Amino acid sequence: MVIGMNELKRSDVMSICDMMLFGLDNATIAKRFNIRPGYVALIRAKKKWKDVVSQYPEFPRSTVFKK
Repeated sequence: MVIGMNELKRSDVMSICDMMLFGLDNATIAKRFNIRPGYVALIRAKKKWKDVVSQYPEFPRSTVFKK
């Protein structure tokens, strides 16, 4: 079950931002927080949680590595 987006805490979003800066892709981050990859993409694009993500530099693009 995917949690509601309102159940993410500010500290969770900060962790997500750190993971994005570290280079993790949206799917990996989404799995870790049990949210949709699309929502991670919105955070990466700075469309959600603007008060938190505005404190971070540009995030690198999400890349998915083929296995």
